[in-house]
Amino acid sequence: MGSRLAIVGGGPKAVAIAAKAQILREEGLLDCEVHVFEAREIGASWTGRHGYTDGEQALCTPAEKDLGFPYAEMPGAPDAAEKMMARFSWSTFKASRGYADWVDLGCPRASHGDFAEYLKWAFGRSGAALHHGEVTRLEEESGSWKVEWKEAGAGPAKAHEAIFDGVVVTGHGPARPMGPTSSPRMMDGHGIWHTKERTRVLGLLHTRTVSEDAPLVVIGSGGTAAAVLAWLVREGFRDLPIHLLAEQATFYSRGNSVFENRLFSDPIQWQSLTHTTRKAFFERLTRGVVWDAVMEELVHLSALTFVDGRATSIVPTGSGDLTVSWQRTLTKLELKLGVAQTGATDAGLVINATGFDNWWFLNLLPPGTVPSAGTKRAAYLERLTHGMNENLAFGDGWTLPRLHAPFQSMLVGPGFASLLALGDMADRVLRPYMR
Repeated sequence: MGSRLAIVGGGPKAVAIAAKAQILREEGLLDCEVHVFEAREIGASWTGRHGYTDGEQALCTPAEKDLGFPYAEMPGAPDAAEKMMARFSWSTFKASRGYADWVDLGCPRASHGDFAEYLKWAFGRSGAALHHGEVTRLEEESGSWKVEWKEAGAGPAKAHEAIFDGVVVTGHGPARPMGPTSSPRMMDGHGIWHTKERTRVLGLLHTRTVSEDAPLVVIGSGGTAAAVLAWLVREGFRDLPIHLLAEQATFYSRGNSVFENRLFSDPIQWQSLTHTTRKAFFERLTRGVVWDAVMEELVHLSALTFVDGRATSIVPTGSGDLTVSWQRTLTKLELKLGVAQTGATDAGLVINATGFDNWWFLNLLPPGTVPSAGTKRAAYLERLTHGMNENLAFGDGWTLPRLHAPFQSMLVGPGFASLLALGDMADRVLRPYMR
């Protein structure tokens, strides 16, 4: 009897694993069923219909770094990379939709919506099972995972459960909460992309809710913040008073350097680096940075002010605005010199773009499995990150069945948490299930 692998979320990582599994099954190298659990649709977070994006944003990474990239030879499967290229590559997808037109236009950068269509196309060829529902619980049962989920739909949700040998968790998770979530002047990096919210925000801006005395305050300075501001540029709000509140002095840009790219594709060189160097590289080039394609739009913002600080509270005012308070981490000398440690500003609108809860999947485990808060939780998560094995599954400190978490694999390789090494990521996840 073969093994069974459950994947929570139907995004790029799920599709890459499903596609490679199909190739390996055809080669007789894998006897493993792949089941994908997705509450909305394949590629939902890229379509522009379910938050996270409007679907029109340019894909920052080259689309040629597709589901099979970097097409390295997989041990024991010498023909898998070539077959993956022929069956599931971006070029093959474009050939099915008008390859000559794409090339003649100079191979334009794909949009998020284009990428979602590619994922749907590839998943339809993968043979993987799709369960249209939301996973609600993961529980150990006789050395395996019992996965519980509820069907998505308009009627009463039906509950189901099934046993799997391994689970892969994918996706960014929900936005980190901050401030009065019920305020109509407060949004986050997920909800703002819903069509109704975007329409509402544009309406507020056109009625001059934002002014020099009550600017738009964006909290955070990474990709989420940059995407929101680039959208405002495209909507014509180039002169909008904006305060960007974050603990860095500017947007850090991410170019397309061959030296950086090599590290994303070379696991041997990556493993030769210390943990400290790997973390610094990952934070500098993957999180908290803005790609050149987005930066080209941000340069048109004429009234953008950077505020150095960390938001500590957001409270409503009597006028309907919000007051955002912030704090800085200062040295003893700076405190002695009287450098301001705290501050506040009124805001006509606030967008929380600090990112998402990348450990969201731990909430699926039974209560008490993971420390809930404080230094114990931080130490536990640090141990899981450092103990992750080459199959992108938790090792040291993990006592439950095999759980793969590519989004937490930055110490194993810099590209597995992003779109930069989907093929290698899929290979690593599937190796334990091969014959």
